[in-house]
Amino acid sequence: MTHRDVLGAMMKLGVSRDVFGDILIKEDALYVYVAKHMADFFMMELTRVRHSSVKLECCDEEVIHEAKYEEFHPIISSARCDAVVSACAHISRAKAKELIQRGLVKINHVILEQCDRICNNMSTISIRGYGRFVFVEISHTTKKGNFVAVIRKMR
Repeated sequence: MTHRDVLGAMMKLGVSRDVFGDILIKEDALYVYVAKHMADFFMMELTRVRHSSVKLECCDEEVIHEAKYEEFHPIISSARCDAVVSACAHISRAKAKELIQRGLVKINHVILEQCDRICNNMSTISIRGYGRFVFVEISHTTKKGNFVAVIRKMR
């Protein structure tokens, strides 16, 4: 069972995406953060995910989730958000600008509206269709004056 399977099963119920949040999958459990007023609905209606039967229960305990990530070191021309998004998603800078203008990029859970904004250290970057990344820092500069960034891709 994957994140995509759970998200698809929840969207199939016809609810708006803003009534539920993170989906965490552990070895023996599935945790979904939902709006309090929708909890009963999900417990009653969400019974199958892909080919598996599921039974949801309310849980008030804090779930500790260790994020797994891959770290990579792309060379970027500047710390502008469009350059960082381009490096994260392995796309051209023009395509990155298009994604930003369409509202598909969030920085620290806020929709990015300006391409020329400078990306701060430890910023979380969510690119719809490409994943979630953390811009850790600029580690050093190259001989040509470009920057070597440290970026983590969340798994």
